[in-house]
Amino acid sequence: MKKLLFFLSILLIEKVSYTQDIKKFDSLFKTLPECTIKITSDLNIKDGVVLDKKIGAEFSQILQENFNESNKYYAIFKYSISQNIKGYIYRAPDAETSVDRILLLVYDIKNKKIISIHNIAAFSGDEGWSQDMYSFFVDLNNDKILDIITIMENDDPSTGVSTDISIKLWENNKYSDYRR
Repeated sequence: MKKLLFFLSILLIEKVSYTQDIKKFDSLFKTLPECTIKITSDLNIKDGVVLDKKIGAEFSQILQENFNESNKYYAIFKYSISQNIKGYIYRAPDAETSVDRILLLVYDIKNKKIISIHNIAAFSGDEGWSQDMYSFFVDLNNDKILDIITIMENDDPSTGVSTDISIKLWENNKYSDYRR
């Protein structure tokens, strides 16, 4: 009986700790406005709250790879996808360049797991060429879940200007990609 009580108390402590972690993490993000919104790479740093390694084990694993004092992560927006799934939009350093990018973390609260991470905005350029990615959050198919339109504009002096469009629709508990 003592072993069973000990085991149950460990499970309860773990659940309380996780619940506090998710609530702390969630509280750092502003709620995404209820309108079509454009997310660009030039979201000002003051638009977000600095995330640190103390946000809980589940989320700090995202930060571990590139975390140092100069590479800061910023919580920007959150939105509900379903009762148990949330989207978290955050600014992150790019490991390969000095340019920040904006990412969407799709998280299953009930099952305590990351479903996916999507690049939704970034800008880079050098010596005449540039690449700009930005996204719009809008309900395209009237299912009351925000879908994502991502536009990638490339401007290269040798090949000219090109535009790629990607649409992510929420289907079967994940964002599915459709490209033009």
